[in-house]
Amino acid sequence: MLSINYFYEDIDFFIYNYKKISNFLFNIIKKELFNFNIEYFNSYFINTDYLISKKINKVFFKKKIKFKSINLNFIFCSDCYLNKTNIKYLNSNKLTDIIAFDNSGFYKSIQGDIYISIDRVSRNSFYYSVGFQKELFRVVLHGLLHLLGYNDKSFFLKKKMDIKESEYLKIFLNYK
Repeated sequence: MLSINYFYEDIDFFIYNYKKISNFLFNIIKKELFNFNIEYFNSYFINTDYLISKKINKVFFKKKIKFKSINLNFIFCSDCYLNKTNIKYLNSNKLTDIIAFDNSGFYKSIQGDIYISIDRVSRNSFYYSVGFQKELFRVVLHGLLHLLGYNDKSFFLKKKMDIKESEYLKIFLNYK
């Protein structure tokens, strides 16, 4: 099952280009899963002499890891709604622009709920002098990357995630 859903809570907001966004997100997922497969391959064979062998590469591509289920829910909401969610589930009483919950539960599945505060996105777009749509999509990408295994808990990991966000944001802004 492959699905990306959009919901709205406690806010007067609607995404008009959701088909374009969904299509682009599926392309990111495919690319990231392909990269995941290569990293899996490299770590599996890292201690052998066969890493460069074309034979091994052919075997790898025949045994790609297939994900059976991709189900993402984007919930666009107000600061108040997101803060209540933050308190309830994460015991944190701090405003944030996004919270991503990984509901995958089993191997070969990508499932999650990504809560995005439209109020916070609007304030951040003003604060950082970027357009609202650009900031919104950056936050959407940020949530997706979390569900794809990226982490921003250290300086190095945050930098790596920021580079990915920027790369995909640049592509999306030119995406037709």
